[in-house]
Amino acid sequence: MKRQLLNQLINIFWTVLAFAPVLAFWLAIGMNVYFYLFIIPSICLLFLPNHFYERLQLSDRPEDYQRLGLKFFRRYTQDGDIVKQILRKDNSLKLRRTKKEFVNYHRTIEVYERYHMVCFAFFLLTGFYAIALANFAIFILITMANILYNVIPLLLQQYNRLRIQRLLTD
Repeated sequence: MKRQLLNQLINIFWTVLAFAPVLAFWLAIGMNVYFYLFIIPSICLLFLPNHFYERLQLSDRPEDYQRLGLKFFRRYTQDGDIVKQILRKDNSLKLRRTKKEFVNYHRTIEVYERYHMVCFAFFLLTGFYAIALANFAIFILITMANILYNVIPLLLQQYNRLRIQRLLTD
């Protein structure tokens, strides 16, 4: 229960922070036809086969992801290092240990990856539209939000997938 609460608080924080510039942009200009033209193909990314996402894998070596500083960002994510540290203090941390739990976590990774890919595409298209409207400040804010909210989590999911695959093959 405590884990779920901590994770939801983290999710709410990052979601509000990241969606703020995107929502501000669309509310300022009005949700016109471009909003729908951007959201439809973004949502279609949910339905791509798993091998599409596997091909986007930046590297097959966890060390490459670590060099990008992903361990730093992992601290501030759901089920990240800070959440684990808090749960360890009151002995409510349950470690994933069985093969079934690793397989389930692998599926969870796939869900997170699809969600962030949809958001990435929508943020990217929205940012390009902001440039087309010569709104460079909002473009910069949307791009920063896209990197923090989508690019880094996508890389984290790739990193986690590698770690889980290694555990499943050992």
